[in-house]
Amino acid sequence: MIQIYHNDSEFSKHLINHWIKRYPHLQKNITKISSSIEKLMGTGLADDILFDLFKDHEKNREIIFLLNSLREEYIDCFSPVIISEKLINSLKELLENQSVLELGNYSFISYILSSDIDINSTQSPKFKNNRDSFIQKQKFSSSLFKNTNAYILSWPEYDSLEACEYLKYMKKNDFLIYFGELEDGGCANEQFFKKLVENFIVDENKTKKIQSCYIRWGGVNDKAIVYKKITK
Repeated sequence: MIQIYHNDSEFSKHLINHWIKRYPHLQKNITKISSSIEKLMGTGLADDILFDLFKDHEKNREIIFLLNSLREEYIDCFSPVIISEKLINSLKELLENQSVLELGNYSFISYILSSDIDINSTQSPKFKNNRDSFIQKQKFSSSLFKNTNAYILSWPEYDSLEACEYLKYMKKNDFLIYFGELEDGGCANEQFFKKLVENFIVDENKTKKIQSCYIRWGGVNDKAIVYKKITK
Protein backbone atom coordinates (compact mmCIF):
# COMPACT_ATOMS: atom_id res chain seq x y z
CA MET A 1 0.00 0.00 0.00
CA ILE A 2 1.34 3.40 -0.93
CA GLN A 3 1.93 5.75 1.97
CA ILE A 4 0.17 9.11 1.98
CA TYR A 5 2.17 12.17 3.01
CA HIS A 6 -0.13 14.96 4.11
CA ASN A 7 1.18 18.49 3.53
CA ASP A 8 4.36 17.00 2.10
CA SER A 9 5.75 18.07 -1.26
CA GLU A 10 6.59 14.43 -1.99
CA PHE A 11 2.99 13.30 -1.65
CA SER A 12 1.93 13.94 -5.23
CA LYS A 13 5.02 12.32 -6.71
CA HIS A 14 4.66 9.11 -4.68
CA LEU A 15 0.97 8.72 -5.38
CA ILE A 16 1.00 9.71 -9.04
CA ASN A 17 3.98 7.50 -9.86
CA HIS A 18 2.26 4.55 -8.19
CA TRP A 19 -0.89 5.04 -10.24
CA ILE A 20 0.93 5.60 -13.52
CA LYS A 21 2.95 2.40 -13.11
CA ARG A 22 -0.21 0.42 -12.42
CA TYR A 23 -2.42 2.16 -15.01
CA PRO A 24 -0.11 3.43 -17.78
CA HIS A 25 -3.03 4.02 -20.16
CA LEU A 26 -4.24 6.75 -17.75
CA GLN A 27 -0.89 8.53 -17.50
CA LYS A 28 -2.02 11.66 -19.33
CA ASN A 29 -5.20 12.05 -17.29
CA ILE A 30 -3.48 11.31 -13.98
CA THR A 31 -0.69 13.80 -14.62
CA LYS A 32 -3.25 16.54 -15.29
CA ILE A 33 -4.75 16.20 -11.81
CA SER A 34 -1.55 15.68 -9.79
CA SER A 35 -1.51 19.15 -8.23
CA SER A 36 -5.24 18.92 -7.49
CA ILE A 37 -4.70 15.65 -5.61
CA GLU A 38 -1.90 17.18 -3.58
CA LYS A 39 -4.15 20.08 -2.62
CA LEU A 40 -7.04 17.74 -1.76
CA MET A 41 -5.03 15.62 0.64
CA GLY A 42 -2.94 18.49 1.96
CA THR A 43 -5.69 21.02 2.66
CA GLY A 44 -8.93 19.07 2.37
CA LEU A 45 -10.12 21.20 -0.53
CA ALA A 46 -11.28 19.82 -3.86
CA ASP A 47 -10.56 22.42 -6.54
CA ASP A 48 -12.60 23.00 -9.70
CA ILE A 49 -10.69 20.32 -11.62
CA LEU A 50 -11.60 17.58 -9.11
CA PHE A 51 -15.10 19.02 -8.72
CA ASP A 52 -15.77 18.46 -12.42
CA LEU A 53 -14.34 14.93 -12.26
CA PHE A 54 -16.48 13.90 -9.29
CA LYS A 55 -19.57 15.56 -10.72
CA ASP A 56 -19.56 13.30 -13.79
CA HIS A 57 -18.94 9.80 -12.41
CA GLU A 58 -19.88 7.93 -15.56
CA LYS A 59 -17.64 9.92 -17.86
CA ASN A 60 -14.65 9.70 -15.50
CA ARG A 61 -15.21 6.21 -14.10
CA GLU A 62 -11.58 5.02 -14.17
CA ILE A 63 -10.19 8.16 -12.53
CA ILE A 64 -12.96 8.12 -9.92
CA PHE A 65 -11.96 4.53 -9.11
CA LEU A 66 -8.44 5.74 -8.31
CA LEU A 67 -9.60 8.75 -6.33
CA ASN A 68 -11.86 6.50 -4.24
CA SER A 69 -8.76 4.87 -2.78
CA LEU A 70 -8.19 8.16 -0.93
CA ARG A 71 -11.61 8.17 0.76
CA GLU A 72 -10.77 6.59 4.13
CA GLU A 73 -7.64 8.68 4.53
CA TYR A 74 -9.54 11.83 3.62
CA ILE A 75 -12.28 11.08 6.15
CA ASP A 76 -9.72 10.47 8.89
CA CYS A 77 -8.03 13.80 8.23
CA PHE A 78 -10.93 15.99 7.20
CA SER A 79 -14.54 14.97 6.72
CA PRO A 80 -16.87 12.33 5.23
CA VAL A 81 -18.05 15.13 2.94
CA ILE A 82 -15.76 16.20 0.09
CA ILE A 83 -15.16 19.85 0.85
CA SER A 84 -15.05 21.69 -2.46
CA GLU A 85 -14.45 25.34 -3.01
CA LYS A 86 -17.91 25.60 -4.57
CA LEU A 87 -19.53 24.00 -1.52
CA ILE A 88 -17.74 26.39 0.84
CA ASN A 89 -19.01 29.41 -1.06
CA SER A 90 -22.53 28.02 -1.26
CA LEU A 91 -22.66 27.35 2.50
CA LYS A 92 -21.23 30.77 3.31
CA GLU A 93 -24.05 32.33 1.34
CA LEU A 94 -26.69 30.08 2.88
CA LEU A 95 -25.47 30.59 6.46
CA GLU A 96 -24.89 34.32 6.23
CA ASN A 97 -26.30 36.11 9.32
CA GLN A 98 -27.35 32.77 10.80
CA SER A 99 -26.50 31.42 14.23
CA VAL A 100 -25.06 28.00 13.43
CA LEU A 101 -24.38 24.87 15.47
CA GLU A 102 -22.62 21.82 14.08
CA LEU A 103 -23.79 18.45 15.33
CA GLY A 104 -22.29 14.96 15.32
CA ASN A 105 -18.78 13.61 15.09
CA TYR A 106 -17.36 15.84 12.38
CA SER A 107 -16.53 19.51 12.54
CA PHE A 108 -15.91 21.69 9.52
CA ILE A 109 -18.02 24.76 10.19
CA SER A 110 -14.91 26.74 11.15
CA TYR A 111 -13.38 25.51 7.91
CA ILE A 112 -16.28 26.93 5.96
CA LEU A 113 -16.82 30.20 7.81
CA SER A 114 -13.36 31.17 9.04
CA SER A 115 -12.04 34.37 7.55
CA ASP A 116 -8.54 32.88 7.78
CA ILE A 117 -9.22 30.47 4.93
CA ASP A 118 -8.03 31.28 1.46
CA ILE A 119 -9.67 28.72 -0.81
CA ASN A 120 -7.11 29.45 -3.51
CA SER A 121 -4.17 28.71 -1.24
CA THR A 122 -2.20 25.48 -1.42
CA GLN A 123 -1.30 25.81 2.26
CA SER A 124 -3.26 23.80 4.79
CA PRO A 125 -5.74 25.97 6.72
CA LYS A 126 -6.09 25.68 10.47
CA PHE A 127 -8.47 22.77 10.35
CA LYS A 128 -8.58 19.30 11.85
CA ASN A 129 -11.32 16.75 11.88
CA ASN A 130 -12.88 16.83 15.33
CA ARG A 131 -14.17 13.39 16.27
CA ASP A 132 -15.23 14.71 19.70
CA SER A 133 -17.89 17.21 18.80
CA PHE A 134 -18.81 20.21 20.90
CA ILE A 135 -22.13 18.69 21.73
CA GLN A 136 -20.57 15.44 22.93
CA LYS A 137 -18.06 17.20 25.17
CA GLN A 138 -20.82 18.87 27.18
CA LYS A 139 -23.83 17.58 29.01
CA PHE A 140 -26.58 17.36 26.43
CA SER A 141 -28.87 20.32 26.97
CA SER A 142 -31.54 22.22 25.09
CA SER A 143 -29.65 25.41 25.97
CA LEU A 144 -27.22 24.59 23.16
CA PHE A 145 -30.11 25.05 20.73
CA LYS A 146 -31.79 28.07 22.32
CA ASN A 147 -30.12 30.82 20.30
CA THR A 148 -29.39 28.78 17.18
CA ASN A 149 -31.45 28.66 14.00
CA ALA A 150 -29.28 26.67 11.59
CA TYR A 151 -27.55 23.31 12.01
CA ILE A 152 -25.18 21.13 10.06
CA LEU A 153 -25.24 17.36 10.51
CA SER A 154 -22.80 15.21 8.56
CA TRP A 155 -23.02 11.45 8.39
CA PRO A 156 -24.63 10.73 11.80
CA GLU A 157 -23.40 7.46 13.23
CA TYR A 158 -25.31 4.43 12.01
CA ASP A 159 -28.03 3.16 14.37
CA SER A 160 -27.24 5.73 17.07
CA LEU A 161 -29.86 7.64 19.05
CA GLU A 162 -28.04 10.98 19.07
CA ALA A 163 -29.39 12.21 15.75
CA CYS A 164 -32.99 11.84 16.99
CA GLU A 165 -32.14 13.87 20.07
CA TYR A 166 -30.84 16.68 17.91
CA LEU A 167 -34.15 16.90 16.04
CA LYS A 168 -36.15 17.03 19.25
CA TYR A 169 -34.36 20.17 20.47
CA MET A 170 -34.67 22.11 17.21
CA LYS A 171 -37.28 24.86 17.11
CA LYS A 172 -39.96 25.68 14.58
CA ASN A 173 -38.50 27.33 11.44
CA ASP A 174 -34.95 26.15 12.26
CA PHE A 175 -32.93 24.83 9.34
CA LEU A 176 -30.98 21.58 9.20
CA ILE A 177 -28.33 21.07 6.53
CA TYR A 178 -27.93 17.31 6.26
CA PHE A 179 -25.07 15.49 4.55
CA GLY A 180 -25.24 11.71 4.41
CA GLU A 181 -27.12 8.68 3.20
CA LEU A 182 -30.87 8.47 3.53
CA GLU A 183 -33.10 5.79 5.05
CA ASP A 184 -31.79 2.25 4.49
CA GLY A 185 -28.30 3.71 4.11
CA GLY A 186 -25.40 3.88 6.55
CA CYS A 187 -26.51 6.87 8.63
CA ALA A 188 -28.60 7.34 11.79
CA ASN A 189 -31.60 5.03 12.24
CA GLU A 190 -35.19 4.50 11.11
CA GLN A 191 -36.57 6.70 13.88
CA PHE A 192 -34.41 9.65 12.78
CA PHE A 193 -35.77 9.60 9.24
CA LYS A 194 -39.32 9.09 10.51
CA LYS A 195 -39.02 12.23 12.65
CA LEU A 196 -37.65 14.14 9.68
CA VAL A 197 -40.74 13.27 7.65
CA GLU A 198 -43.11 14.11 10.52
CA ASN A 199 -41.55 17.38 11.64
CA PHE A 200 -39.62 18.84 8.72
CA ILE A 201 -40.09 19.79 5.10
CA VAL A 202 -37.39 19.94 2.45
CA ASP A 203 -36.52 23.49 1.47
CA GLU A 204 -36.38 22.86 -2.26
CA ASN A 205 -34.64 26.11 -3.24
CA LYS A 206 -31.87 25.85 -0.65
CA THR A 207 -31.45 22.14 -1.34
CA LYS A 208 -31.11 22.77 -5.06
CA LYS A 209 -28.38 25.33 -4.45
CA ILE A 210 -26.43 23.02 -2.14
CA GLN A 211 -26.82 19.98 -4.38
CA SER A 212 -25.48 21.89 -7.38
CA CYS A 213 -22.25 22.38 -5.41
CA TYR A 214 -22.10 18.91 -3.84
CA ILE A 215 -19.83 16.11 -4.98
CA ARG A 216 -19.48 12.60 -3.60
CA TRP A 217 -17.16 9.65 -3.73
CA GLY A 218 -17.87 7.05 -6.39
CA GLY A 219 -20.24 4.32 -5.24
CA VAL A 220 -21.41 6.30 -2.20
CA ASN A 221 -25.02 7.42 -2.40
CA ASP A 222 -24.98 10.32 0.04
CA LYS A 223 -27.10 13.45 -0.37
CA ALA A 224 -27.07 17.11 0.59
CA ILE A 225 -30.50 18.24 1.78
CA VAL A 226 -31.74 21.35 3.59
CA TYR A 227 -34.70 20.76 5.92
CA LYS A 228 -36.93 23.28 7.69
CA LYS A 229 -38.72 22.36 10.89
CA ILE A 230 -42.48 22.94 10.74
CA THR A 231 -43.48 21.78 14.24
CA LYS A 232 -42.66 23.15 17.67
